[in-house]
Amino acid sequence: MRYFKAVVALILIFALSAETVLAAGKFINMTLEYDDGSHNYSAEEVTLVVDGKTLSDLPMPPIIFNDYTLVPAREVFEALGAEVDWISDLYQVYVKYEDDVVMLQIDSTKAYVNGEAMEMSIAPKIINDKTMIPLRFASESIGMEVGWNSQTRVASVSKPAVTTTTTTTTTEAATETTTAAVNIVKSGSSANMSGYMSAEYDTVTVNSLTKASDSDSIFLAGADGEISSVTVTKLSAEKVAVDINNATNGLPSSLYNVSDNKVESIEVSGTAGTTRLLFNMKSEGDFRLYLSSDRKTLGISVGTNSITSITMEKLVGGDKLTITGTTTPSVRTTTSVTGDLLTVDVTDAVLDIDNGSFDEGRIVSGGTYYQFNANTVRISIDLQDTAGYTTDTTGNSISITIAKGIETVQPSAPTTSTLSYDAQKGLVLPGAAGIIDVSNIVHSDNYNQLNYVLTLKGDFSSLFTSNTFTVNDGNITTVEVTVASNQAVVKFNESRIMAMDVTVSGSDILIKPILPKQKYSKIIVLDAGHGGTDVGTTYGDLYEKDITLAILNKTKALFDASDIKCYATRTTDVYPSFDDRTNLANEGDAFVSIHINSAGTNTTASGTETYSLYPNNLGNGLTSYILAEKVLNNLLNNLGTVNRKVKSSDFKVLRDSDVPATLAEIGFITNAGDRAIISSEDGQNKAAHAIYDAVVELFNEYTPVR
Repeated sequence: MRYFKAVVALILIFALSAETVLAAGKFINMTLEYDDGSHNYSAEEVTLVVDGKTLSDLPMPPIIFNDYTLVPAREVFEALGAEVDWISDLYQVYVKYEDDVVMLQIDSTKAYVNGEAMEMSIAPKIINDKTMIPLRFASESIGMEVGWNSQTRVASVSKPAVTTTTTTTTTEAATETTTAAVNIVKSGSSANMSGYMSAEYDTVTVNSLTKASDSDSIFLAGADGEISSVTVTKLSAEKVAVDINNATNGLPSSLYNVSDNKVESIEVSGTAGTTRLLFNMKSEGDFRLYLSSDRKTLGISVGTNSITSITMEKLVGGDKLTITGTTTPSVRTTTSVTGDLLTVDVTDAVLDIDNGSFDEGRIVSGGTYYQFNANTVRISIDLQDTAGYTTDTTGNSISITIAKGIETVQPSAPTTSTLSYDAQKGLVLPGAAGIIDVSNIVHSDNYNQLNYVLTLKGDFSSLFTSNTFTVNDGNITTVEVTVASNQAVVKFNESRIMAMDVTVSGSDILIKPILPKQKYSKIIVLDAGHGGTDVGTTYGDLYEKDITLAILNKTKALFDASDIKCYATRTTDVYPSFDDRTNLANEGDAFVSIHINSAGTNTTASGTETYSLYPNNLGNGLTSYILAEKVLNNLLNNLGTVNRKVKSSDFKVLRDSDVPATLAEIGFITNAGDRAIISSEDGQNKAAHAIYDAVVELFNEYTPVR
């Protein structure tokens, strides 16, 4: 799923002279009802043209509100081919255009575009019972073509043509060569940065040009107001012009000498309302543009390294990671506190290959690599044991050799020992490292009963005796250790769901309770709707609670065989409360509630639909809508049911979930075709695989943030 380049383009309206008023010919005089009051309004009429068609007889005309243009959401959005949903209880409007969605909250300047929070200059409002959307946010969000004719007072909105980077002929321009020395790439929060001029923005002054402190290749141009647009032009193999439009030059110098392996210097000039930054290049490199959310800072990334290969190979005493780019990669390494995760960030880099993973090596137990953000490739390496590493470079490659650290001492069995519980270490099994194989400990995570049990097979009565520890730290209440002749059982009684980190420290084994998100890199929470005395919808002897449970258990089995931790609100015929369901949901990275639909006596209604409410973006870009859409599409592909689309409703399991959440209505129990699918083993398996595949794909694309 790509990030939404925006949501709806609308209009640019400014006050005109008296002659223009006569040319336009009409003023609007009306009373506006909003904020529990009546307000007089008088302004010149504006004609709105959407995709070449004039919108007339609008229930609410475009208006100028606090110097910003507001337009009626549904009429304009639907004229552009978008879908609009209004959630009256929450005062939210959802607009879906193609594969993307925006959520706007009435009287709030914060909006969400595919879950990414964006700040608007003015909030949407309910005016005369119509949802009115601010012009600026809409036009910036969707990236459509916006036109304004001051003589005819016509504002036009149309879908943009697919264009390449603007190339302008100037007196400095040299003849274009077949092989471009510089590749221009547009990105960032401005959806249409090249060649787009918005009359709504005032002229700004470019007053600063600096180099980003955390990068050798990113330059920051600052302005005293909102930058309207930027045009990038390759003048020759050695010169690239970045024109900041509608901007005067307020920089103190006309020449900036740069200490950079890509850029020699930057020449500054200002003509005809444009500030030009002319980059004199030392060598080839891509240009990427980034505009800050307040539009006052333009980031110019030059020479971002393309990573062409990432490999891991086994050595005699360890493993070697090799990263190759178009230039020598720069890396930043971090080791987790527990020593079992090595993170390698390749800075100023883009991945020129698909995301990938590593198999088990000598020290490495696995790992992944992916594009972490616009300029960073992240490599996460799971380690089997504490290890050190060294780096070396050869040509355009950097290698990181991971070698085993200090060997673990394997002590002989002690004659006597005493168990202890430490707030930092957890339960300490003294002298057990050489006797108990931690890989053979059986884990039973009874999270719905709030306990976690570890079973150690064997006679360990010579190591320790039965004991109970009172903890009461807010996470663990007590720890019960029961020692028998054939096994030892350690039971952690929990105040909240916990995971267990079992490690070797010298001669001891440590069992430390930690939060699930500290242990598991990916967590999905599944919910089977209804249960127990709440049977849900029915048809004959078919109960919704049984169908949802069957689908959940099949889905959970798939996750349990993967690297994704799966929690389920129920795995038997019981009824968890709504609070139980949402409390568990919030332990995960995403939440899917499984339900079956009903249309009462209407036997023709059929199909699959999913629901989302709040974006609930946890920082990785995944939102409830993206989750709902992916689950829906996978279900439709697997089941062949009718597409009833993604909807929004104030379901409690969605309202009280803090993570990306969706409720999936798999099919209608009242429809013969759907009923045959949802009640069959094959249909339930297909539904399970659809949900599983959707989550796997999304977690790969939107790596959970820890």
